[in-house]
Amino acid sequence: MTSSPRQAGGPFGDLGAVWRHYYGDRAAVNLGYSGDGAGHLLWRIGNGEATGIAPKLAVVMIGTNDLNRRQPPEAVVAAIGGILDALRQRLPGTPILLLGVLPGNGRPALSDAAAATNRLLAARYAAAPGIAWLDPAAAVPADRAAEFFGDALHLNAQGFARLAAAIEPMVAERLGDQARPPLP
Repeated sequence: MTSSPRQAGGPFGDLGAVWRHYYGDRAAVNLGYSGDGAGHLLWRIGNGEATGIAPKLAVVMIGTNDLNRRQPPEAVVAAIGGILDALRQRLPGTPILLLGVLPGNGRPALSDAAAATNRLLAARYAAAPGIAWLDPAAAVPADRAAEFFGDALHLNAQGFARLAAAIEPMVAERLGDQARPPLP
């Protein structure tokens, strides 16, 4: 089963092309929903989305919407911890790649909250067994966010491609697969 991000024009570009390049032939599933907060994902995991599956890797990136709703970084980290605990319980053999929260585009308060959240996540999960941690700031730096976001919160195709290229070595290694080259 494959689910691809919507193909969008305008400020987002063709997100589907990036998805197809990196994940199209890997039987990947995108369980991200527009507007989701960590509590929504935790509910879905507890109510069937992680039942009857045995993925080779779970990539978790959530928290921007929670911060945008003015949840404090400590609350967001606690909610993400609940997601990770639920995944480890339901998918005990599945390694997890935890991605930090993206900075907000042109929103200093959101970028500051994302950086604080990522510092807390790194302190808690950088050496956690079964979890690989990656701060997306290197791929999508806050000071260049306007290049990589289609709006205040969501990556455009260029930002999505940069993030996918940054995690590709870890994804390919855990899937026992050939790493995909970066998109031009």
